[in-house]
Amino acid sequence: MPSNKNSVCERCGGTGWIRIEPCDEWPNGAMQRCICVVRRQRQRRLAKLMAASGTSVQQLKEWSFATFHPESAAGSPQARAELREIVEQCRAYAQDPQGWLLLCGEYGCGKTHLAYAIIGACFRRRLTVYACAVPDMLESLRQGLESCKPGDSSGTRLDTIRKAQVLLLDDLGAENQTAWTREKLYMIVDYRYRFHLPTIVTTNVNLQKPEGRIEPRVVSRLLDGAQRQHGLSQICMITAGDYRKG
Repeated sequence: MPSNKNSVCERCGGTGWIRIEPCDEWPNGAMQRCICVVRRQRQRRLAKLMAASGTSVQQLKEWSFATFHPESAAGSPQARAELREIVEQCRAYAQDPQGWLLLCGEYGCGKTHLAYAIIGACFRRRLTVYACAVPDMLESLRQGLESCKPGDSSGTRLDTIRKAQVLLLDDLGAENQTAWTREKLYMIVDYRYRFHLPTIVTTNVNLQKPEGRIEPRVVSRLLDGAQRQHGLSQICMITAGDYRKG
């Protein structure tokens, strides 16, 4: 079968190795990995991270800073101006994820779009990221517990989530409130709280009056330091109307 010349690296001819001619440093010459191999390895690592977090290339393309337009949001000019400031705050966080970023607002205000724009920037920097809607994350943990497959247990998945360099908990408060879900969510949030791991949260719950929709211990940790300088959490209240209908 004839080979596809377009699929063969011109530098190494498809072998994956480049010959270094004899020189002062390498009197007998040497072999080194071709850049094409390094690129494939990076792509595989990125694909593995995306698979673990439930994200996709298409999703990150659609939900990026480039595709977010604050002027499209419904609401007053002041609300849109505030939204532009929040976008810049999210951009800054994406460049240097530190502490916790809480994006709060009504359905459709753009908080999930902005959160995934941050996640996309983190992926491009090859950070270990886990991003998922909280109900889906908890269901994944429950299925892992029930399957009891080696290497795919609830404990393994829990560690992946807890220890990710950057974690996105999308739509917090939408999960079914059971003793099991409250405890698992607390375990995740408390671990990241104790180790000050970068965490992004989106929610439409009023954190000052959660009305039982979020475990009180979780709310306490989310709000820690939000009212003082250099605290753990930054809270961004999006008051603009439905971004999708603007």
